[in-house]
Amino acid sequence: MDLPAPLEPTPSFGELSFDELRHRYAKGILTPEELVRDTLANLRSLLPYRGLRLRENIDMPSPARRPSAEAHLHGITFVSPLVPGLETVLTHAAVAAGAIQVGLTVVEPCHHPLDPAQLLTGPWAGGAIALLGWAAPLAIGVDEGGDLARMVLRTGIPGFRMGSSHGSAAPGWLYSYLVDAAAISAGLTSETPEAGHSLRHWHVRADSEESVRPILAALKTREPVEEGIGTTIWVRPLTLESADFASRQNLAAAYIPWRWGGPESSAFQLLAPEGSEAVLALAARHLAGAASLI
Repeated sequence: MDLPAPLEPTPSFGELSFDELRHRYAKGILTPEELVRDTLANLRSLLPYRGLRLRENIDMPSPARRPSAEAHLHGITFVSPLVPGLETVLTHAAVAAGAIQVGLTVVEPCHHPLDPAQLLTGPWAGGAIALLGWAAPLAIGVDEGGDLARMVLRTGIPGFRMGSSHGSAAPGWLYSYLVDAAAISAGLTSETPEAGHSLRHWHVRADSEESVRPILAALKTREPVEEGIGTTIWVRPLTLESADFASRQNLAAAYIPWRWGGPESSAFQLLAPEGSEAVLALAARHLAGAASLI
């Protein structure tokens, strides 16, 4: 079978961060309906690359309204697996937070839409394709054995893994921009700490100061705190060899592509105990500017 041609970049609302989308909703310059129409057009153009299915019935937020402070995912489009699993709780939470499910991912070999000769495989391949082709800014799924981290390394898309005290499998997500980490966490988890309070309660630890020096420099701009207070965040390099570390230790993890595409390109993982997801998401958001510099 002939490979599909590389996807042609086109102007799309899917290139906007959650913050910008919410701003446009609040100002009346954009509606969720317009975003969904744009999303569906992008999703249809991605179908030849495989890994995705259109959802038959799209439920819009009703009644139409401007997003409140609590509607963290109002009007945001997302995809999740065709076969439900551990991520079901996140799917329901996303819908309750105002998100709109537009597509489903299937486990089959997929073609990278910007480089079709590159195959993406595994349970996160369809979600990655949705993000790469601006069909959705959020893909929900299940991480087991480090497959989420490996997709981050393949594509340079940020990822997040929930902690799991019940085994190595845990729900998680891929998303477009680190700046959206806190909004997604607030929409999908019950804990939403106040940002300033959480920033004062980080303890950053690293296995190797030298290998994670760039990310430590950015994280340590927070205020110093007393020992024994707050959440400890471990920082480790993210490599193919270390990709399954969070699942083996049942930790929550934020996967950070660092200056992706440039000469200093690398990846890191922020790790914290189960229940610390909201603080971890704020840490990831805190790194958005530094991580994107090339």
